[in-house]
Amino acid sequence: MRTELTLSNEDLNHQIGVLQQLLGAARIPGELTAYRSEIEAVCEELRRQVRRNLKDLSYDHPDTFENVLRQTQRVMTELEVINAHYAGCLLRSRSDDRLALIVLRWLHDEHPKTARRAFALSDGQFAIYPDLRYPSLFFLPCSRRRTLLYLPLLFHEFGHLLYAVHRPEMDDLVHDFQEVVANVFAPTTRRQGPSAVQQDTFQAQLVLAFYSWCQEFFCDAVGLRIGGPAFLRSFVNYFRLQGAHAFYVPRDRLIQREHPVGWLRVRSLIHRAKGMGFDGVADQLDREWHETANLLHVAEDYVGTWSDELFAPLQRMLDDMLVEAAARVITEEEASATDFARTKSLVGMLNASWVCFEQDSTLYAKKELTAISSTERGCAA
Repeated sequence: MRTELTLSNEDLNHQIGVLQQLLGAARIPGELTAYRSEIEAVCEELRRQVRRNLKDLSYDHPDTFENVLRQTQRVMTELEVINAHYAGCLLRSRSDDRLALIVLRWLHDEHPKTARRAFALSDGQFAIYPDLRYPSLFFLPCSRRRTLLYLPLLFHEFGHLLYAVHRPEMDDLVHDFQEVVANVFAPTTRRQGPSAVQQDTFQAQLVLAFYSWCQEFFCDAVGLRIGGPAFLRSFVNYFRLQGAHAFYVPRDRLIQREHPVGWLRVRSLIHRAKGMGFDGVADQLDREWHETANLLHVAEDYVGTWSDELFAPLQRMLDDMLVEAAARVITEEEASATDFARTKSLVGMLNASWVCFEQDSTLYAKKELTAISSTERGCAA
């Protein structure tokens, strides 16, 4: 066994060394410097563990082999995580990433609990890995990387990071809401036999599902709080083009999903947008959502997973979560921005982008490119 473990650790030592060389040689924008340093630090810690393993094996004490095996497996697992998720974004870094990285840098700097956190950007659908053991890794579709209209969806992903850094307080609020769900869906009469088991199983599954669903509602609320009308426009337009499954999901599939059905998320956002004074855009997007549903021949149906008794408690929970998270609030000037040239803030630019696009989509691309170039130059100065 000593021979096999020695060979495995020598291989891991070589693999980590190759990765460290690749990371050191990668040409990256300044926004990724801290991220590279943290990933390199993880690699160096793994390499130190490999060297400890080799030293322990050199003594040839069989009673240490089990521990060395476990440590070797841990290094292997962590190296696979770094290779699969966290290193590639540095090795594939492109100049086109700059705009999104500027937005992410601004987002992190605006909150005291995230200002010192490193982050990076990778390819994929809008998402984030908010694992606090590693730097934050955001995902963004390639075609959205150097355009403005859907960048506000990054605000939702940032909400997941805020949840992670406030997890104990957030989990307490979600657990309180889960109790409300359990009470609302408690059977009014007790059945017997298999029906009772099915009833109890469904209630337990629904309460459990709301743990992740509440996080999505919260991240939507964070996105709206930061981005205002721009986030609402991005969100509704993005989801209404996802197909019928954004409007309706069969119960057996919905109960297993980490995301609540899109229709319910839109309802919550429309309600909150009106509470923030964005009635005009909220009404417009609500109308467009229903018109799309009509064309898809889909009716509003939550297949027994929702009761309107939950709406007010849900909004109160989200209000409390936003207080705990203390995310930046959009200003009135940013929310009403209509002209790239007259706004200096990133949020104002994102709101102006939708106004310009809807006013004249044929001229929009040229205006957008000018605004992006100006932003990148300003951040480089």
